[in-house]
Formats: sequence, C-alpha cells, structure tokens
Amino acid sequence: MRDRGKAFRLMGARIGRGVQINSKSCADPALLEIGDHSVIGGHATVIGHAFEEGRLLLRKVTIGSRVVVGLNAVILPGVEVGDGATIAAGAVVPKGTRVAPGSVYVGVPSGPT
Repeated sequence: MRDRGKAFRLMGARIGRGVQINSKSCADPALLEIGDHSVIGGHATVIGHAFEEGRLLLRKVTIGSRVVVGLNAVILPGVEVGDGATIAAGAVVPKGTRVAPGSVYVGVPSGPT
C-alpha cells in the first residue's frame, strides 16, 4: 500500500504529516496517535490492548513527533513516547510507560540509556 498512514486514518488513528509506518503490526488504530514525521520500523508491534486477569485492557498509545521506533520493537498499551525519542530495534516498552522527549529506550523491558 502506497500510503499506509491513510489506511490507519480511515480506521480511526490520528496520524500526523510525513509519518512512515513500515509495519503491518499496528493494532487498534482507534487507540493510536502518531505525531508528524515519525517512523515506525519494519515488523514493529504497536498495540493498544491486552488481556489481564480475564479482562480486556484498552489504553491509547501516543507517539510524538520525530520519533523513531526501531525494527521489531514492541510498544504496549498506554505508552506515551515524547517528541524526538528513539525506541531501539527489538526494545519492549512496558504498558503505561512514559518515554521522555529526546530519550533513547533500549532493551527488554526497555529503559532509558
């Protein structure tokens, strides 16, 4: 698909200008917001739902402007990624994490460097 962002917008996501989504694993578009000029790397997983203790958890995922989400990274429900942050390839950002603007998150589970 030429403009994957357009498809996500049609499904309820808020996608800024110049966003590149290189993954098919961005679930729950109605719970997804991505700021201008951000990149979602290949095979990254961005998901706004989880099942916990027999209940469905739904939490918005907010990715700021000029954010890079690396190849195979995983972003779980309720995560907020600040402007200019980088989520390293293969990193797992636990649910509810607030990633500071301009920071770099690495590891499983991830943390700032």
